[in-house]
Amino acid sequence: MSSEPLTVVGQNELDALQQDWRSLVMMGAANVVLGGVACFTPLFGSTVFLGVMLLLVGIVQMVATVWSGPWRGYWPHLLTGLVYLLLGAMACGEIGSAAGVFAALVPLGLLTAGIFRLTAALQQRFCGWYGATMHGMVSLLVGILFFAQYPLDSPTAAGLLLGLELAASGLAWIMLGREVRPEVPQAVKE
Repeated sequence: MSSEPLTVVGQNELDALQQDWRSLVMMGAANVVLGGVACFTPLFGSTVFLGVMLLLVGIVQMVATVWSGPWRGYWPHLLTGLVYLLLGAMACGEIGSAAGVFAALVPLGLLTAGIFRLTAALQQRFCGWYGATMHGMVSLLVGILFFAQYPLDSPTAAGLLLGLELAASGLAWIMLGREVRPEVPQAVKE
């Protein structure tokens, strides 16, 4: 933890994030689109397709995190991107038994990421912490539904749940980008 006063740390974070607020919003929009595509997984194929979606979201999350520079939310966001990347790689790498791997690891990954996001957001209160809190709650809910195998007897359920999770990720990035967006001074009326 830094020895600087919280207000200085917060202002340094804000200054760094304000430079890239548009890219944060664009990365969030990409996640929302990928989440929407994941909802239609039965139309495109299988678990491997969902694995590809998770790979893409992991890459987007990690690029957005690195691009945004150092801030208190850097490590939580980078590690959750890594979780997406690993889950996607496992699903794509085990084509013969992808469904079994996916069914076993996705709930665990979602629960872990959700707990990690909630803990980090509520403890550190970094820029966009409320978006990360919302995303953590969605991750926990989706992970619990996967573990309970609530609607998984339906062919669209896995894609729909993961689509919801990915869209929540995107909304959290959009909320962060909009929070740090610099205010544009209004033109002086003459």
